[in-house]
Amino acid sequence: MCRETGTHGFGAEVGGEIPSPTVTPCKLTDFGEGIETVELIVAEWAWEPPAPRIPADQLVALRIGFAEVALRERVKQAGGKWNPRRKVWELCYGHVVALNLEARIVEYEATTSRDQG
Repeated sequence: MCRETGTHGFGAEVGGEIPSPTVTPCKLTDFGEGIETVELIVAEWAWEPPAPRIPADQLVALRIGFAEVALRERVKQAGGKWNPRRKVWELCYGHVVALNLEARIVEYEATTSRDQG
């Protein structure tokens, strides 16, 4: 019915040795024909998932050192507020991107309304 599974014949078709493909066993189609599929990996590289997409109006918490006075002033001018209870600066993500402060984000699950603290 189906051929014996393996990649020996397929390697000849693509012009070389196939080191370790994934072979799906033979399946029968609706027409009574057998098919065998081969997953061939041609390249591999390190992949990092993209950063989570944060809406521009989402408040995020920023860590800014006490001595970073000029940076604090820039955040204030952009509408940032100090949250004394959480000891972080809160600013909308869109402004954080504009100020190139993404590396300072410590939390982004804050609500879009400011904490009353």
